[in-house]
Amino acid sequence: MPALQVHLYTGDGKGKTTAAFGVALRAAGHGLKTFVIQFLKSAHVYGEAGASTQLGKNIEVTQFGRACPFLGVPGVSALAGKVSRGADIHGSAAAAHLDCSGCSCPCHVSRSTVNADDRRRVASGLALARAQIRSGGWDIVVLDESLYLPAIGLCSVADLLRVVKSARAACRNRTSENKTDGNRTKGNGTDGNLPGRNTTGRPIALILTGGPCPPRLAEAADLVTSITGRKHHSTRRGFSIPGVDR
Repeated sequence: MPALQVHLYTGDGKGKTTAAFGVALRAAGHGLKTFVIQFLKSAHVYGEAGASTQLGKNIEVTQFGRACPFLGVPGVSALAGKVSRGADIHGSAAAAHLDCSGCSCPCHVSRSTVNADDRRRVASGLALARAQIRSGGWDIVVLDESLYLPAIGLCSVADLLRVVKSARAACRNRTSENKTDGNRTKGNGTDGNLPGRNTTGRPIALILTGGPCPPRLAEAADLVTSITGRKHHSTRRGFSIPGVDR
């Protein structure tokens, strides 16, 4: 098995982010630490960011998305005029009916609405990913929604491949260091393979999620899972449900 597992969760169906956080939860049960970078998302809409603060030190989430202009604003009215509520949407029952998938709010990023701030946020997020990988402080690193970024012009496939290559290089270097340390320890009459010691290097997994799957990334990955959407309640009801969809 390679020192680093690279997973891609892709496709047009629901469950890609959910799958990534499922891995993070499973890893936490083994005492492993996960660092999640979410692109195109902001904390007040997506429950996983709030949940991470309640799960202790093993899961940390950082987001690089636009802020919702309606956060904490009484009498919310979406720009498209499709959503109008008389109460603060944050943490309220009204939030359950906020059309986060199509209200034309400026927090949604598409190829036609990309701006310099969006590109700056993505560049900062990718730089943070490389830094956290180099730090060796995390067992799993997740780049949530990153597979969408090349499709809407916020980064190139080469930018994502550089993160993959840097993660593999970091693991190879740490594996060599651990082997050297283990041999040195054994020479002193002590078992170098200590219980709980990560002898493969960190991180042990890099997970990228999103819709389209660039062939070059698929080739570089160890696992590619495609989630196909066949039916979704939001297409009929026109809104997403907190705790289920976001």
